[in-house]
Amino acid sequence: MTVSQEDILYSKLNTLEIPTLGESLENHIQDIIEWIEIGHLTAFEIEQRIKQDDMDIQTLEPLELKMKKIEKLIENCIEQTEQSHKTIKLQSEWSSLKHFIKSLNQSIHELNIKREIRSWMESALIGIDSLSWMIFNFYEKRQQHLPFENLLVDIDQQVALLFQGVERCYERMMTGKIEDEDLVRKHILIQARWESLRLEIDELKMELKEDRWLVVFGQVSDQVEAMMNALENADNYSWDTKYRHYTPSIDKMLAMLGNGIAARVSKDSVTLARHEALIRRWDKLRVTVDFHHRSISPAGSEPLMSTTSWRGSPVDRGILRYSPSMRSSPIERSVSESRGCEERKIQKRASKSQLGSSPIERSVSDSRRYEQEEIKVQKRASRSQLRSPTVMTMRRAVTPSFIPRPKTPHTEIPARPHSSMTRKSTSLYTK
Repeated sequence: MTVSQEDILYSKLNTLEIPTLGESLENHIQDIIEWIEIGHLTAFEIEQRIKQDDMDIQTLEPLELKMKKIEKLIENCIEQTEQSHKTIKLQSEWSSLKHFIKSLNQSIHELNIKREIRSWMESALIGIDSLSWMIFNFYEKRQQHLPFENLLVDIDQQVALLFQGVERCYERMMTGKIEDEDLVRKHILIQARWESLRLEIDELKMELKEDRWLVVFGQVSDQVEAMMNALENADNYSWDTKYRHYTPSIDKMLAMLGNGIAARVSKDSVTLARHEALIRRWDKLRVTVDFHHRSISPAGSEPLMSTTSWRGSPVDRGILRYSPSMRSSPIERSVSESRGCEERKIQKRASKSQLGSSPIERSVSDSRRYEQEEIKVQKRASRSQLRSPTVMTMRRAVTPSFIPRPKTPHTEIPARPHSSMTRKSTSLYTK
């Protein structure tokens, strides 16, 4: 076989490239199949020539070399095929392992959640027991009159922390859809004990509120009693000021205490008894105080002028000064002046005697003393009327008044007589 014939024979086979390992397995197999078909055709043609006694072909070395290369490639393809089957199996096993690991992670996560919730519930139960013991210790200390302010602070802090823990357990159990029976039973137990503890806390708050109210009631009651004592023991100089300030204050404080007692849920017998005693005392004292105030107030002597200022207006004073009803003869004015002087002396002696006494004592003896002084004034007036002509005069009220009396011009008032001779000369002068 010449070189040209050999090239023609292996031309198709040489045109095929042996696939490399970098290509895919399907391409390898397709190229190998195509090369094998061409190798079969080449071998068949050589066989025909051998049968025809064509001795030009002496060796099959080129074909064998090609076949060796293809053989290695076929072995690699077979190995790759076996590896692909193993890879498919490996992928299946790997996928199942991944799913199994994922389920394990989910189970571990749920277990951790249950363990966390269980620890929260145990902490909540311990906190409930601790808070119950602290409340019991508070009642013991209060009964023994021991200081418990720090214990109240601890109770407030413990209540806040415990409420957060119970609320966290409730939210996790409601949103997590936990189906563990043990956790469900513990959750029901925590809810029942928390409700019971909450009622104890509310009762404790009400008792503390009542204690604070009793403290306020005691302070206000002491102030009311102090003001009542001050009214009973007040002297003339401070009587009017204390009456004006203490009377409305006592009324307001007693009304405030009454409203507080009515708003209380629990009724304390000691508080009710003291409040009733204060009301009874104030009712009795108010009657006496009002009587004494009316006896010394301007309204008691001159009710028509009580609505105006104690000095009066300039118009009123001018009308009273120059009105015909207020103008009288000199003898009448002298008699009224002497009578007014005697009354002022009586009032001064009465005021000096009242400086050391209380309003209650003065109110008891005022009417009796004023009656005696009035009798004395009437006796003096009757004696003076024996020496002077009968005139129509107006008797001044016995109760002292702060409203000044109207004055007459000095030109019409002669000098006040000091003896019977001067009184006779004055009467002759007027005639």
